[in-house]
Amino acid sequence: MAHGHGGRRPGAGRKKGSANKLDQEARKKAADGGMLPLEFMLNIMRDEEQDFGVRFDAAKAAAPYVHAKLSSVDQTVVQKTRVEDLTDEELNEMINEGIELFKAEQAH
Repeated sequence: MAHGHGGRRPGAGRKKGSANKLDQEARKKAADGGMLPLEFMLNIMRDEEQDFGVRFDAAKAAAPYVHAKLSSVDQTVVQKTRVEDLTDEELNEMINEGIELFKAEQAH
């Protein structure tokens, strides 16, 4: 751009996660007026006199605000399927586990 105006610049703009004025005002009005939406949903969820379906829907709606979403994890699994691929330690562990299972079955 001409004269260096406009465009992306490091450190410019509103910081991520910061509330704009309208959002701050809405939160303040909601707090001043009594119950916030999350509190309302949690109250419905906890009200045992409400229908189960209503309580369940309130729990589903409130969950994302209370519990973090689990992220996926990449995992590589190496499975040894041949006895020749196992170490002596792995073989001994498997034998001992088998013996313990056999003893437990015999005890019942």
